[in-house]
Amino acid sequence: MKYGFFGILFLMSSLSFASHNYTDESSRASVDLKGIEASISLVAPEVFNVGFCLGANLDFKIFKYLHFVPGFEYTHAWYNYDYYPSGVYPYNSYPNHSLNEFAFDGDIRFYFPLTTVAIRPYVGGGMALLVVNEIWHDYYNDPNYSNTYPGIAADFITGLDFPTSFLTWNVELKGKVGTGFNMFKFTGGVKFPI
Repeated sequence: MKYGFFGILFLMSSLSFASHNYTDESSRASVDLKGIEASISLVAPEVFNVGFCLGANLDFKIFKYLHFVPGFEYTHAWYNYDYYPSGVYPYNSYPNHSLNEFAFDGDIRFYFPLTTVAIRPYVGGGMALLVVNEIWHDYYNDPNYSNTYPGIAADFITGLDFPTSFLTWNVELKGKVGTGFNMFKFTGGVKFPI
C-alpha cells in the first residue's frame, strides 16, 4: 500500500503545482478529451528476461499543461532457465516462468511550457490497479503451475510528444514499482485526436 500512497501524493502535488504556478488560461480547470492513444512497449522486468506490453489510453486535458491519462495495459514477460545443459531438469522444477499482467492506470502528465519547439516533453506519474498472473511451465515432470493475484503499483513516467498535422507520435519511459514485479517500459505510440 505504500506505493499507492506515493502515487496519490504525486498526483496531488502535480495538481497543486499546475494550479498555483500558472495564471489565466493555464489555471482554469476543465475536462477536454484530446485523443485516444495506442502503444507498444519493450518491457524490462526484474527476474524475467524480456517482455512486451500493449496499451490503450484516453488523454484528458485538465489544465493547459496538465493532462490526466487513464488507460489499460497488458504485459507479457518470460524467463527461460538454462542452467541445466543436458535439458533434464530435477523433479518438481519449472524450467520456464512467464508473467501476464493486466493494469488499469491513472496517470498525470505535466507538459513543460515550451513554445519555440514542436516537441512536447513531459514528466508525470500515477497509480495502477493490477491483476497479476504467473505461470511456471514444466515440460518434463509436473503440469504447469499458476498463481493469480491482485495488486497496486505506482507509475513514474517521462516522455516526448511529436505533434503532426494529423496525429501525435509519442515515446515514453515508464517505471513501475509495486505488487508483483518492478519493471521499466520503453514505449512507442500514437495519439489520434478527437
